[in-house]
Amino acid sequence: MKVNEILSKLEKVKQTSGGWIALCPSHDDKARSLSIKESGGKILLKCFAGCDVQNVVFKIGLEMKDLFEQSDNLPPTQPKKRIAATYDYTDENGKMLFQAVRYEPKGFSQRQPDGKGGFVWNLQGAQLVLYRLPEVLTAETVFIVEGEKDVEAIRAIGFVATCNPQGAMKWKNEFSEHLRGKIAVILPDNDEAGRKHALQVANSLHGIAQEIVVLELPNLKPKGDASDFFADGGTVDDIIGLLERAESWQPNGQDAADASQKTVSDFISLFNIQTATEWIEGAKLRPIPKMLFGELWFEGELCILFADTGKGKSILAVQIADSISKGVSVPNFTLEAGKQTVLYFDFELSDKQFEARYSVKQDDYFTNHYVFDENFKRGEINQSSFTPQIFKDFQEYLNFSLEYEIAETGAKVLIVDNITYLKNATETAKDALPLMKELIRLKKKFDLSILALAHTPKRDLSRPLTVNDLQGSKMLSNFADSIFAIGESAKDKNLRYLKQIKARNTETIYDAENVATCQIAKPDNFLMFEFLNFGDEREHLKVLSETDKKDLIEKAKNLSALGESQRKIAAELSISLGAVNKYLKI
Repeated sequence: MKVNEILSKLEKVKQTSGGWIALCPSHDDKARSLSIKESGGKILLKCFAGCDVQNVVFKIGLEMKDLFEQSDNLPPTQPKKRIAATYDYTDENGKMLFQAVRYEPKGFSQRQPDGKGGFVWNLQGAQLVLYRLPEVLTAETVFIVEGEKDVEAIRAIGFVATCNPQGAMKWKNEFSEHLRGKIAVILPDNDEAGRKHALQVANSLHGIAQEIVVLELPNLKPKGDASDFFADGGTVDDIIGLLERAESWQPNGQDAADASQKTVSDFISLFNIQTATEWIEGAKLRPIPKMLFGELWFEGELCILFADTGKGKSILAVQIADSISKGVSVPNFTLEAGKQTVLYFDFELSDKQFEARYSVKQDDYFTNHYVFDENFKRGEINQSSFTPQIFKDFQEYLNFSLEYEIAETGAKVLIVDNITYLKNATETAKDALPLMKELIRLKKKFDLSILALAHTPKRDLSRPLTVNDLQGSKMLSNFADSIFAIGESAKDKNLRYLKQIKARNTETIYDAENVATCQIAKPDNFLMFEFLNFGDEREHLKVLSETDKKDLIEKAKNLSALGESQRKIAAELSISLGAVNKYLKI
């Protein structure tokens, strides 16, 4: 196909020095993120927003082979294609969204209604769904095959079957939600591509479907499929017999063992490699992150807020969540991002404790309750729940539940209070690493902004707050985009100060010489941090008296005499390792 034919199917095409740019048909594009180039008889497409090339091609009603230059010297007797069958893809109510068209000689295309009684031969803007979706939604067992012809062959013997749109190539994770709680039977085509597709679908359905069975049909010819199985004499009794003998598919089972024998070329690389210029070109298309809580937390960041127990982490976190859910800044801490849905996982307070903070106590009951916005979604652990057998342990069930609720609420802001609950231990790298990787995965998958609350071990209040005060500091801080902390003032137990520990999207504003001093107050029915002024952190630190110092020195020496290491002594006395070393030399 000539490049001009492809350009004619795109919108807002603009020529550049090396080719063309246009609106990408595979996502809601506003900034011409699709690059089109010609090179060596091929047409190169690249979406800088990350869309898969196959999906881009699918959306404009073409196939991957159309990107390669075709010879003009075709035989004059080449037969014309005729439409052999059409397959309607509908929404859950039966309204047609688009059609798959099968040709003879073999070929496929897609089209969608143009609203005038005809069709547009592309899927630009169409909602992609599973074939025979209304039947899938009401069935208990669903067969998954690779093409509409195979679906119809399965339906002819009395089962419900489906497939993903042929042009989409890959099974999308959102398709799996339609099979939640169902028995999924996957019938792979008899070739390497078919087995890869089956493995991809099974992995996507894991933890969603009630049971997954990957059923390889016997005696299939090379590249054979379900239609061939029945054409060669296969019966419904054969299928039932195979199902009775089949075992449920599990990840890390035989599929993983088979995968380990494959070469690197069998897989899509973990990495996305581009030139530095290409990365910048892609980044240009995305907006600059906006403030969620002044310079302390920006959109798209995984931010950690840490403090000792009882210093007000939860109070400040709820105040921030309330601010974002209403689109109103916390005084003195700018909200640029505007109103958004916030999902707040509260592993600390009961509902009654939460109520007490955001109401007024009158005699033996609470009244005048604070009115939160509907955008503020709060979650507690359901104490009556148990871990379903499909999950290997509670940790896997917890991670799945977190992801499910994020998808259900459509939240873009996630607050976790506190991070310790997500992993029983975060003090060591081996414990903290999986936790941070999971949060980063969720952040990227759902385009989230995450605020994770964390504890600090008992600390020396005469020392400034540093990243070393964060429990599991090295690993947690390495993966966090930003970190800030709450300190208690030694000169007034009612005062708190906020200090910026790490920043990537801004310069450090709230450093040791410019901490934000606040007080915890409840003027009416809302417990909150009230900003007072800026100051020097040294004003809030405890000044050790000579008596205090002598006591520490004596305790350090006694612990050393008992055989404790300097590191354990430092942890026990909440002082630095350097101070221990110094005290033991006195």
